[in-house]
Amino acid sequence: MSSWWEEYKTFFSVSLGALGLGLIFLARSLELNTKKDSRYLVKSLVVYPIKSCGAVNLQTAVVGPHGFLLDRHWVVVREDEATFITQRELPQMALIQVSFEYGPGERKADNDNVVALVLNAPGKEPLKIYIGNSEDEDERPQRTISVWKVPLSGRDEGDAAAEWLSDYLGKRVRLYGMAADYERNMGWENAEKFIAPTKFEQEGSLSQEQVRSGIILDASFVDDHPFLLLSTDSVEDVNNHLRAQGKSPIGPDRFRANIIVEPSPLPLIKYRRTFANPTASYPGYSTQPRGFIEDSWGHITFVPAVGPKVTKKSVDLISVGKKTRCRLTTVIPETGEYPPRLLADGSENPDFNEPLAMLRKYRTFEKFGPSPACGQTFAFDRT
Repeated sequence: MSSWWEEYKTFFSVSLGALGLGLIFLARSLELNTKKDSRYLVKSLVVYPIKSCGAVNLQTAVVGPHGFLLDRHWVVVREDEATFITQRELPQMALIQVSFEYGPGERKADNDNVVALVLNAPGKEPLKIYIGNSEDEDERPQRTISVWKVPLSGRDEGDAAAEWLSDYLGKRVRLYGMAADYERNMGWENAEKFIAPTKFEQEGSLSQEQVRSGIILDASFVDDHPFLLLSTDSVEDVNNHLRAQGKSPIGPDRFRANIIVEPSPLPLIKYRRTFANPTASYPGYSTQPRGFIEDSWGHITFVPAVGPKVTKKSVDLISVGKKTRCRLTTVIPETGEYPPRLLADGSENPDFNEPLAMLRKYRTFEKFGPSPACGQTFAFDRT
């Protein structure tokens, strides 16, 4: 591949941050009312190789042309219509666990040099799906498949995968990967907002169109944009609301984010304002948990660090809007089931349709209609 990716891929590797070790997630976009910015750490890095199936937790991750390498690079589709299927229809997909098998040689990150996916599900023998080379891909059948009514080029992963998945899911399906000629650009018409990087605000040398040309909106089989970020404070905010109503707390896995961040115990760092919208209001600085602080993040930077030393290399992401939520958030990951309306004794289940019902009470926005928002989507910024 000869593209922007060849130029940058050598250092697009991020790792977990803990007390200043590993990768520090630095929120450059926070100009709070008290003129202080907060430093955040990466708590979890996650990819979901097969859309709507199990997660692979990473210690290090390489960024590819469509987001994190191997994130939602495969999708399960109906055999007859070639339209995508998710946990919304088949919640038991949550129990399909995926792991990586690595090839010989150097591995720069946990999602690098992967030669096969290994699938496991209750009552099934493991299935290995090899990730073919370019010659092998030329021999695999290709078909136009549909994700959210968008036609995309898919590569059939063969009869063995189709039979394994069909038997487990109880429905005739096939597994498709991203074909060699796969293209999907989400486009700015799908972005909720655009916030220019600081250097363009200060220098004023580039137009918004030129700035936008440097933002990579290419995406895999994700619902929205390449990266989905969520803070632990936001999860705790949701749980506080649930507990107040006598409902059970949930984990961050309900929201299937790629990047989960938490406030750092390290000293605050002052950074320049990066918001293009000067009229926006943002919460004042507080040492208390700040749910949904990521709503206000426009431009963020991954900064690799070892102890107090921070390297000059970084990975920049730019916000393209809030992540709207649906009934998939109500699937219990441990059981692959929706919570029942009634409990065994016939009483109402307080956890029915949660956390979606709770989010609808306080996290809806006019432009999204009844769909609540939780988390923030980002795209890669190579400007």
